[in-house]
Amino acid sequence: LTIGSYAFNDNNLTELVLPEGLTTIGSSSFSKNSLTSITINGDSTRFNSTWDSIGFPEDLKPAE
Repeated sequence: LTIGSYAFNDNNLTELVLPEGLTTIGSSSFSKNSLTSITINGDSTRFNSTWDSIGFPEDLKPAE
């Protein structure tokens, strides 16, 4: 599964649950949201290397 670039940009999202089968998230997919909770099913750190470019808040990044 893939989420394309800018897919959910500026949508007033506050919570997010990503499925285990998701492998790719494009740049700025979640920018300009008010995310307070991100749950990543499966390997919770698999997006850590692209966390900032996706648009996720740094304070919600899973510890490695």
